[in-house]
Amino acid sequence: MSRALEDLWRELASRGTAPVYLRIDDQHPLDLYAGLDVDGEKLLVLLTKTEPAVLTKRYHAFDVHSHLRQDGRWALNMRLRKAEFRRIFAHLCEDLIEASRVGCANTDGTGFVLDRISRWERLLARDRSGLLDESGLRGLIGELIFLEKCAIPVKGVRAAVEAWQGPLDAEQDFHFSDRLVEVKSCGGGSSKVVISSAEQLDVYNARLYLSVVSLESSPDGPEGSFHLPGLVLRLKDVLRNDADRLALFEERLAVAGYAERKEYEDRIFVVQGIRHYLVEPGFPRLRRSEMPRAIGATHYELDVSMCDVFQRSSCFE
Repeated sequence: MSRALEDLWRELASRGTAPVYLRIDDQHPLDLYAGLDVDGEKLLVLLTKTEPAVLTKRYHAFDVHSHLRQDGRWALNMRLRKAEFRRIFAHLCEDLIEASRVGCANTDGTGFVLDRISRWERLLARDRSGLLDESGLRGLIGELIFLEKCAIPVKGVRAAVEAWQGPLDAEQDFHFSDRLVEVKSCGGGSSKVVISSAEQLDVYNARLYLSVVSLESSPDGPEGSFHLPGLVLRLKDVLRNDADRLALFEERLAVAGYAERKEYEDRIFVVQGIRHYLVEPGFPRLRRSEMPRAIGATHYELDVSMCDVFQRSSCFE
């Protein structure tokens, strides 16, 4: 059985010597190892017979280095450069491990890993100096409202914050142990949401819900209204007694592109309701598994007013 990467790193640190390595999982198709280098920094290492296309590359947040070992295999080392992304690094390493578990042979492991690293880099190198655009602003508010109003009350602080995967470019915004939830925001008078990929509502071996947050702009500031900085502060207050989860929450906000800016205080919103839909057979959607391979990226509009038969009182029923 696979062990959590953080557990492996802690075990390696307890040994008191470096460099040191432990194989991730004896059943994994790739020879992946958790490691600590001579400076005690965390590593993820792939051993392969194939020479990597990149021998050394310095990314915004990562160093990637490969070398030929005495046994004739290549070692591809992934090392975090920026300490502020250490929790995100651990998550993304876990993501690489799980993503390569199915359908990735050792012969194409280096290409898969390097492609995944490029994805990580695009994620962590996002420009966070500007304001979120309208879509990004409403999308983030929708996820935070779901976190506050739905996930934390049912799942608790730890599970809810750890399940929040939206900022990490996951296909669904929340990954709980027993279900996935995709969160969408729409205007208070609208019933239409944009599904951003064919994969978003197409999953296997998991229960999937679509939760729609009706969000209305409200310049008059009636009772129950809020702005994004106020919502963030409310959630931080809920998390104040769990330092690790608070730090993780702040990292996810940063990766999502949020920074404290006074301009956000000028946008006032009211939540008019949250609707939950069970995505089960018959639910209207495009499915990657049913589309010709020649069709690439796609997105489409879904009118949830025509999905009443799939509506549920909660996504945690």
